[in-house]
Amino acid sequence: MDWSRYAALGFKVDENTNLFDVSTGLADDFDAMVVECKFACDASYNQGQSMLCHLTLLSDDPDVGEQKLMLSVGNGWASPDGGKTIVHEYGKPKFNRTSNYGKLIKRMNELGMVDLLEKRGIAPFESHMLIGAKFHWKREEAEKLNFGDGREDDGKVRTRLLPTAFLGFADEEEVNKALAGYMDFGDAVDPSAKPVASSANGASPLSGLDPTVAMQLTAIAKAANNADEFGKLVVNAIPTLATSARDLFMKVINPASGLWAQLKNA
Repeated sequence: MDWSRYAALGFKVDENTNLFDVSTGLADDFDAMVVECKFACDASYNQGQSMLCHLTLLSDDPDVGEQKLMLSVGNGWASPDGGKTIVHEYGKPKFNRTSNYGKLIKRMNELGMVDLLEKRGIAPFESHMLIGAKFHWKREEAEKLNFGDGREDDGKVRTRLLPTAFLGFADEEEVNKALAGYMDFGDAVDPSAKPVASSANGASPLSGLDPTVAMQLTAIAKAANNADEFGKLVVNAIPTLATSARDLFMKVINPASGLWAQLKNA
């Protein structure tokens, strides 16, 4: 087989590629970092009545880009703080092993992550447990449905993404730089977002922010030549902004928000 001929045509192939295999049409074998995680319901799942774990993965592979996962957590769970943590109505500390979030936790055990997470002082009830975690992900065929009430599985082949290797945790700066690339990964930043509007009393969009950080942002905005450059400069100069002022950070890295122009002309 002349692999170079196919590679010259743009195919990602080598001597280990099975050209007669087929795929699901979905991203199914890639490295990616978890950059966002929250607990929330979704109208598309069980009529919005069940709690889910929402993960956002970012991959350096442009063919993969951003991947969003919604993992079931089981019955009886709720978030008292807008998705940061999750608690069970009866206080039970373990997730159901048949839930997809339970399967993820089980896989983390298998990958030897538990000691590391315990040393970090983070439990599975906290959404930031996985922020910055880098994995190799593969799409696996799910087991047949077991309703436990006499109903039979419908025979459909279902798949799910699960990590097969733990590649370590990124530091905060690396996570923030990945977040700053959201504009290239679909809907994480809305390109039609309206410019930041001044309030009726002329309040600054930096109101309530640490004065030193506010001064830094204003200085960077005045030095930057455009909104895109402003975002990149801020990510490098103030890497903690993504966690200390999340909403503001998303405006910083979104050129369509109008924040750069507002600060530059202030």
